[in-house]
Amino acid sequence: MKDKIKQFVKGLDDHFYAQMRGEGRYTDHLAAFAGEMKKSLEDFEPNPEFVNARTTFFARRMGQTPGVHFDPASAAAELPLIAEYARQSWYLEKAAGAFGLELYGPNSCLVKDILAGDANANLPVLFAAYIDSAVMEGLIANSLVPILCYSTQNISNFDYQGVELKDEDRPSIVPDGSPLPEVTITISEHTIRTTKFGKLIAATYDALAYQRVDVLRPKIARCVARIGIDETNLALTSLYSGDRPSDANVTAATVITTAVSGTVEFADFVSLGVAFNDGYNADVGVMGAAMIADTMGITEFKTPQSATIQVIAGIPNPLKVRWLKWTDSQSPIAADRCLQLDTRRALLKAQSAGLLQEEDKVIRSQFREFAISERVGFPVMDQAATKALDVTHA
Repeated sequence: MKDKIKQFVKGLDDHFYAQMRGEGRYTDHLAAFAGEMKKSLEDFEPNPEFVNARTTFFARRMGQTPGVHFDPASAAAELPLIAEYARQSWYLEKAAGAFGLELYGPNSCLVKDILAGDANANLPVLFAAYIDSAVMEGLIANSLVPILCYSTQNISNFDYQGVELKDEDRPSIVPDGSPLPEVTITISEHTIRTTKFGKLIAATYDALAYQRVDVLRPKIARCVARIGIDETNLALTSLYSGDRPSDANVTAATVITTAVSGTVEFADFVSLGVAFNDGYNADVGVMGAAMIADTMGITEFKTPQSATIQVIAGIPNPLKVRWLKWTDSQSPIAADRCLQLDTRRALLKAQSAGLLQEEDKVIRSQFREFAISERVGFPVMDQAATKALDVTHA
């Protein structure tokens, strides 16, 4: 199998990436590498138990486990994005192993080893895929976007134009002989302009060469962390203020106030859940710093067994919501507020061209530069799928 993997990687480097290397441009190496490898090698798929174990490993490494009730046996189902990353990085790890290179653990290879590769094969493709894996780890670990968004849609330009519904809430009862109530679907009159996010990572060859790849990985991930953070802030802005805040016709999320200003009780969270129309299931919430501190002082959150509401069918249960912490200084959510949303209906991620990675060598100063960028926007699908709770109010 090792010989077959070596042959595959050599062929991939000679042909699949030839044009990209000629342009100095790399796009989605990790996914492309994994996809080509899986298609080319029969029986090259980890078993479900291994995928769950590997997903759990990366979830904990990225700080993305859902909580105390997280079941490692169903990790891939609960965390599909991390499961896909676990599979793709496994393909990369197996390919590196065929050349005697380890990517994880105390015996992980030096960066100069993965740059040099085998004496009989040229392996820049492995290094490019390794950089992609570190970038993806940084984005996943520092972003709420994969959790908040229903799906990701690729667009062919810089603007997203969706559709709008008209008269969708008209009663559906039809008297005999009367026409059916009409719901109209039209192209939206408004477009969402995507925003560009990016980072340039510059390092000397000397700084990279003798670093263990498993030690360098979190450093690269940290370099791109701000991309994930800033994208999350833009997504939260769309949910809270609408996807076109400067447009006076855009409706912001409905804000529910606590019964007593400055105090939050369990009943206030129930009121937040009740504020959603029938048919909505608010499954995710986002809290600011002050809200987290106040919430953890509520008896029902400290001792969930006292919350008898959880056994009453049909009543919104705040304890079953996946609450997420978001305390970035640029967050659009005030520290004493929280958002709750139905992720099936609330938000889309629109991306133009996907994540772009470009590499350049500056020979005179022996620098390697990696440019990572993407253009994304966050169209609101249904503003009624998001509500906010305000603790401090008049």
